[in-house]
Amino acid sequence: MPSFKRSLSDRKKKHIAVCPICQHPLKKEIEEDYLHCVPFRHIRKVYGIHSDRIIISHARFFGLEEKRNRDFFYWQFIENVDFEKEFVLNTL
Repeated sequence: MPSFKRSLSDRKKKHIAVCPICQHPLKKEIEEDYLHCVPFRHIRKVYGIHSDRIIISHARFFGLEEKRNRDFFYWQFIENVDFEKEFVLNTL
């Protein structure tokens, strides 16, 4: 009985073949902007990406969504710690 599930490498090949970001000459820059929480509308405008769906699909396929969320939480935490530290030092 043949298996209808495609292997990860087959799915990756298909994704790369149809994904405008994977084929874009500035793929790394697009991914960096995504990871740095640059707004989707800016990414679309600067790189000529036609929809948010393309950005989200690419990010999910390569695990960038999880990394972006984790990094965003980390930077929010650091900013809050720095603010509280400055506040305490200024009140002493």
